[in-house]
Amino acid sequence: YRRHRQHPRLRRRASPMRGGFVRRGCAYAAVATTVTTVTTAAQAGVLTATYVTAPEANGPRFGLECRSTTGATGADADAGRRRVVFVAGDSTVCGVGCATSDRCDGPTLPRRLARALGEALDVDVEWRALGYTGADVRALRAKLLPALREAMRGGEDAVDGGMASSSSSSS
Repeated sequence: YRRHRQHPRLRRRASPMRGGFVRRGCAYAAVATTVTTVTTAAQAGVLTATYVTAPEANGPRFGLECRSTTGATGADADAGRRRVVFVAGDSTVCGVGCATSDRCDGPTLPRRLARALGEALDVDVEWRALGYTGADVRALRAKLLPALREAMRGGEDAVDGGMASSSSSSS
């Protein structure tokens, strides 16, 4: 009998796995997961019901950023010192959210890109914004590529109003 008795300090302590510790932990995790799922679903429902897309930028979808400092004038200035940049994309290119500012001269991204390119290359940069709100890759291929081809041929409708009208008809 003495042999089987252990010293009190050597007695086995209760393992954390005993006494329902793991079961309680799993139950708490299940409750937390359920609460998170219900909260996320409720937020998604409210967002879906109340979401309003921000308006596109007011102003032209094309412009000219003059940055040439070489002093060339006339035909020389136009011939070699001007570059044309087409910026194609989704709501970022259209300037969604820009219309809420006090002063909006059209889409910000294409305009700022043209200004930076003009300063870096010391040229005048003509920019054109082609895009519509909510575009995904499939829509970019289906709608923007034909509009880009038209704009490269010189069609102003594809740049100024063509994409704006196609975005309103697709909604």
